[in-house]
Order: sequence, then C-alpha cells, then structure tokens
Amino acid sequence: MRFVDLRGDIYLYCGDLPSQRRDYTRLNFIGLSLTKSDTLHIRHNVAHKIELCDDSVTIVQSEDVFEHIEYNQLPSCIDEIYRVLKPGGLLRISVPDYRCDVLERRSYKDSDGKIYYDPGGGGAFDYLNHQVTDGGHVWFPRYEMVRELLSSSKFEVARFLHYYDSSDDPIMNPIDYSLGYISRTPDHDDRVSRPRRPMSIVVDCWKKYSTELAGVTKGMLVDQLDSFLELYDRRPIKDNEGGMRSPHMFAIYFMLRHLDKKFIIESGVWKGQSTWLIEQACPRATVISIDPNLHYRSYISQRVHYESKDFSQLDLPRKYGVDPAATVCFFDDHQNALHRIQFAIKHGYRYLIFEDNYPPGKGDCLSVKKLLAQHDDAAKYLIEHLKVYYEFPPVYRREITRWNTPWVYPTKQPLLTEVTAKYRIFDDEATSYTWIAYIELK
Repeated sequence: MRFVDLRGDIYLYCGDLPSQRRDYTRLNFIGLSLTKSDTLHIRHNVAHKIELCDDSVTIVQSEDVFEHIEYNQLPSCIDEIYRVLKPGGLLRISVPDYRCDVLERRSYKDSDGKIYYDPGGGGAFDYLNHQVTDGGHVWFPRYEMVRELLSSSKFEVARFLHYYDSSDDPIMNPIDYSLGYISRTPDHDDRVSRPRRPMSIVVDCWKKYSTELAGVTKGMLVDQLDSFLELYDRRPIKDNEGGMRSPHMFAIYFMLRHLDKKFIIESGVWKGQSTWLIEQACPRATVISIDPNLHYRSYISQRVHYESKDFSQLDLPRKYGVDPAATVCFFDDHQNALHRIQFAIKHGYRYLIFEDNYPPGKGDCLSVKKLLAQHDDAAKYLIEHLKVYYEFPPVYRREITRWNTPWVYPTKQPLLTEVTAKYRIFDDEATSYTWIAYIELK
C-alpha cells in the first residue's frame, strides 16, 4: 500500500500493526512500517515526511515507537504528525514509563543510578562508543521529558492519562481504547495488573478544532443578505425586544439552510420569532420548540411540536423519531453551555448552535466562548470533542458593544463596512450581536 491509496477517514499506526488494533477499535488503522508493504502497511520511517496533504488524517497512534527515535529528532516528527492531522484530530502517544518498577528493575544503570540500556527494549549496547544500537530504546521516558517535548509542540491540548509523576506517584485516568488500543497498561498487561499501576506514559494530543464552516466564504454570506432582508421584512414580530435581532436572525437563516438537516430542536422560544424563521429557512424540517414559559409566544405554529420540559429531560428520538445525527440543536436559552454539550455528546447530537455566546465577564450564563478562554479541565474536555467552532461574523461592527464598552473582544471581520440605506437595519441592531456560534462535535 502507498499513501496515495488512502481514501476516506485515515487512521495511521506508527510501526507494524498488531491485529487487535483494528479488531478492538473497529477503525481501519494502517501501519507505518520500516519493513512491511502490504494491504495493512505502508513502508515508511515515521521520522520522515509523511506524503499526505495537510489536515487529512483523523488519528495517529504511536505505541512504543518514539523511544526508538533520538529525543532531539522527535520535535520535527511530532510537528509533521500535527501537520497531517485534521482539525480536532488525535495523536495518541504511549511510551514506556521508566518509573515503573517492571522496567526499572530490568534496565542497566551506571554508578549514578542512571539507566543507559534496557535489554527488554531490543537492540544492543555498544560499550566502546557507549550507545544503544540495532533499534533499541535510545532514551528512557519519564513524565517530565515527555511533558517538555509536548510543551514545545504545536498541539493545543496534551492530556496525560497514565504516568508516574515526579514524586513517583502513579496517575491513572480513564483511557478510551476505542480511539487506539494500548497493550502495556494494567487493563491488558498482567505484569502491572496486581496492583494496578502504569507501565506506559499515555498521552492524548489534540489538534485545534476548525474555526471555519466548511464550504462557506464571505462572498456567499454577503450574497444571501438580500434574500434574508426580503424575508425579515415579513417577520411577524416587528419589535422583538428580549429576542434575536437581524444580525443573529441572519446567522440562523444562513446556517440552518447551509446545514440542511432533517430535524431542528429549538431550545428557547420567547415570543416565537425564531420559530417562524426556522420554518421559513427549512420548510421540510421537523421542528421541536422547547421553552418552560410557552405563554410568552406571540407566534404559534401548527406545524411545530412544542414542549415545556427542559431539553435534557426529553426523549425526543422516542417521542418524535428524531435522529440525533440528522439534527441541529439551536440553544437560545441562557443555560450552561458545558451541560448542553455534555448531554449532546451522551445522546449523539453533533450539530449545535449557541446564540448566547457571551465573552468572558459578560452575560448571564457559561458560554462556549467563555469555556474556551478558561484553559482548565472543562476547556480541555470541550476541545477534545470539538471538530468545528465557528463564530458567525457580524454584518456591521460598532466601536462600542451592547454593554457600552469598547469592542475589545476577538471578532471576525464584519461582512460590510460602509453603512448604506439598504442594509441600515443591520447597523441599527449591530450591538445585539453576541458572537453566535456553530459547533460540530466529533
């Protein structure tokens, strides 16, 4: 097999591919082997350039390979893997942890107690030149070494799952083996199963999600402004105080039409203006609109299914035949975005729009924009599951925000800069913009 033969989702395994890697994960991993070239392997040295386009690979797994490559060569190797990974793609690394008693005992040490050769890692030791030869372990990983290696890489998130910390304490976080089977863990290796303890340093490294909506250009957005305004002139509620105005209404109109899904779940109805817009944008879609206070509605549709329980309390697939994989969930409900995302992940919803996407320090709820600015475990969790995070651009941008503060928040360039009579309503309502965002989960 050659790189040019790869099609569809690409999963690469560094080294000769053991059968259980495919059997366990049900992912069609292809091995990058120094010696094999067959239906399951491409002959390739992982320290060299990978002959694939940027952003083309879903997962790369390196299991017990990096310790055979000189430490100073690994940064370029890791950067090359980063290049070929898709936005949101995963590099799973596992290397032997030489704080593990099994590995430490079998290794040769000098008079200072420093490991210089591990016979269990293969190869031989050249005592004349004092170096490991013939493919053995050329460095002996510990947590600090791997952390330093990854901190200088391009990866935005590196989550250490198994390792011994600098105090020799064992750290074991859950490993999702469906993303890549690992042999040398207490789950699969009897040598460290009683008592359970790490044998490998296991790290999941995530490439940053895409910040663009596939296939969408600024020109496409501008081209849709006129058709939207014709529709907006017919809106049933002329004064939608407390609800969406033209900048976000246009965003919903465009994104729903672009995504073109069979089901749309609207959480947060208010007076019903957004329900009307959803019907106009996607007349063939099944719409479920949710709000605990449905009595505020001015616009009520006979074609929409209304619910007064919270989204998280409803079994919509059972009640309405909703297919989560063919559904857009639109949240305009001022609820905790992390909780919404966790529920969506659990139940298979992948396409989400958040209207109340407030920047840090503003708004009345935890937004996606706030989450991504936190740099904590919640942010790491979100990044691990994000494929796309796309903030819809404003039509016009004012110097002052809705909070009467300078517009210092990172924002895409506006679609228009010159205010004309034709598009004045977008300028009149420009401060209603709050970084409405589309996210796609893996």
